[in-house]
Amino acid sequence: MPACVCGTERLGNAWRARAAPSVSRIADGGAACDMGRMRSTPLTLVFCAALLAAPGLLTSCGKKDDKKKTSQKADRTPLATVTPEKREDGLFYLPGAKEPFTGDGITPNPKAPWVVQKREPFVAGKRHGGVTDFYRNGNPKQIRNYVHGVPQNVVSYYASGPMKFDLKLNANDKGEGPIVRRWEDGALQCEANFDSEERWHGDFKE
Repeated sequence: MPACVCGTERLGNAWRARAAPSVSRIADGGAACDMGRMRSTPLTLVFCAALLAAPGLLTSCGKKDDKKKTSQKADRTPLATVTPEKREDGLFYLPGAKEPFTGDGITPNPKAPWVVQKREPFVAGKRHGGVTDFYRNGNPKQIRNYVHGVPQNVVSYYASGPMKFDLKLNANDKGEGPIVRRWEDGALQCEANFDSEERWHGDFKE
């Protein structure tokens, strides 16, 4: 470990100028003291103890770094995909299951499979809660809210966090009604309306 060895040599040079000790490096990057040529003073003993303890300290730091790297690798374990399927009765099931699905459908990000790209909550085979698409940084991109399968509204966000717009959803799960869209800094971008097919309708204001 060159940086620590250089630091030991500088300390040794400074000490040789005062007490003429003999300091030599050893294979593991630590240092050994020649007690025969050094004065038996309290400062000398403290200096030697510090040098002899250095290899242990360096080893301890190395272990902490190894644990940190191991933790980071563990965080990148690919997520399992959970994809419920919609059947003729209008409910969602896991493939091969007999009972309607309750839990979260999970879609990993294809470019970063340890990151959730989409999460869909289900209760008794119906979407219930916020179906959320995520940016790679973990922030929500879009949230479509449902109550026991009935669409409520959709909220869109910028990657940095601020909201773009909040739009109501009709029974066909399409945006309908007035929409106010804002820039990332919160300034008004536009105001408009959607018809039942989620098409621009009426006046458009910027």
